[in-house]
Amino acid sequence: NLWLTVIDDRAGGLMRVLSNIMAGLVALSLALGAFPALSAPPASSSGTAIAIMQATAATQSGDCQAAMAPLNQLWHDPYLEQSDPKLAALFRFQLIACTAQLQGIPAALALSAENVTRAYDINAYDLHVFLQLIGGKGDEATATLNAALTQFPAQAPDLTDMSVIGVLITNRESHPEVAQAVLNRLEEGRWQIHDISGRPLIGLLRLEGLRTSV
Repeated sequence: NLWLTVIDDRAGGLMRVLSNIMAGLVALSLALGAFPALSAPPASSSGTAIAIMQATAATQSGDCQAAMAPLNQLWHDPYLEQSDPKLAALFRFQLIACTAQLQGIPAALALSAENVTRAYDINAYDLHVFLQLIGGKGDEATATLNAALTQFPAQAPDLTDMSVIGVLITNRESHPEVAQAVLNRLEEGRWQIHDISGRPLIGLLRLEGLRTSV
């Protein structure tokens, strides 16, 4: 069981698991193309429309090299941000994913930090937590998760299992009181683990927190 294995791992093992998950996330986003079917291109910005088509074609074919130029253009495109902020957020996610694949986690983290300041929803924070955990920045990941719960409390259920579990495991031994505080906030936000096989792990972490409190 992945969750019961992870709980007994130390930092090195956790980072390997998270790295594999992130690689899968990048591959999945490229393979599926996390974009809706294109409707009519924006009438007042032919450059935006061309970049959207180029980026979509490249990402759907899994070609990050070809996608980088149009994705960079869309990252800095104010028209797209104003006309369709959700689509703009999806393209920013794709640029971060491609940057992680081509240039490594530190470069992706720098982009992701800026993306958080432009967050359309809690997903920007969730991705940043992933990258921080993979980059060995456990304290920063905890702060980002708490910021996500403050900024988008109603979207807490959308936080992915691995971002939440990664933060909890990172704090489990070194800062148990922090892990318990995060668990309490997640419960207030009605977050539940999506993979039912992970429920025993959440129960164990809650039990450990109660024991520590007692």
